Amino acid sequence: MNVCMIIYRLYNRIVKRKTLKITSFSLFLAENVNMDFFDRVKELAKKNTTLTLRAFIESMGLNYETYYSGKRRENLPRADEALKIAQALGTTVEYLVTGNAPESSAADEALEDIQAVLDRYKASVRPSIRNR
Repeated sequence: MNVCMIIYRLYNRIVKRKTLKITSFSLFLAENVNMDFFDRVKELAKKNTTLTLRAFIESMGLNYETYYSGKRRENLPRADEALKIAQALGTTVEYLVTGNAPESSAADEALEDIQAVLDRYKASVRPSIRNR
């Protein structure tokens, strides 16, 4: 079950029971999405670098205090900053924001097709070389 489905079901339960106002649900959703972004950055930075989170953020030319205040205020970083972070971590902004791994792009699929053609070509050339 993906994150969107979980959120949709949670939303339906809350609205049907009227235990939480819609504005509160929006805040709940925003808090969890934003927290997940920062948690994913922290997790990937631990795995991919030996730097502290502060050193990692500053190594990209970003201000750590600005980054951290965004976390406290539950604001995602600007798009250009999120892109720098994602590239440095070897992932996509989509993953950092949603937690969903991006689907393979058309370029990735084209590379896979080219590799398959090359493999078939190599397999057909090798027998003809051996027969000489």
